[in-house]
Amino acid sequence: MSQRVNIQYSIDIDELPIEIDRLVKDVQGRLNNLSHMDIFENQHDAISLKSISNINKIRETLGSIDHSLVDITNIMNGYINFMTSSPDNEAEENVPIEHNETELYPATEVKNKLDDLESKLEQFKQNSKQENYDPVATQKSEFSQEVPKTTT
Repeated sequence: MSQRVNIQYSIDIDELPIEIDRLVKDVQGRLNNLSHMDIFENQHDAISLKSISNINKIRETLGSIDHSLVDITNIMNGYINFMTSSPDNEAEENVPIEHNETELYPATEVKNKLDDLESKLEQFKQNSKQENYDPVATQKSEFSQEVPKTTT
């Protein structure tokens, strides 16, 4: 499969349904083309290099279609989130935080960021334990010894 690249461009919000429709029609066209593609030309040559090649083309196209559907879903989710966010939330986000002149970093802002960081660290620890746990590698061998660090 070829390499993929993310692109970004902007359109008027009124044009979004038209753009989504264009993307969906492209996916539907590719699905339609796939439905007419034969895996093998005849029963006698069912097990052949040509059949394998056709299967690989179908799989690559399905992968590309899947990426397109993920893109469409992400665009739709972003649009729905935008449309359902209340103007009150936007106003709250745009209000500058009042800082106490004596504080270098406001306590509430620091606490919120620390809480967020602690939760991310905890998630990382849990994921690391689940993914990387190797009972053999975590045991210390009786032959292992600490090597002093040398400085040059």
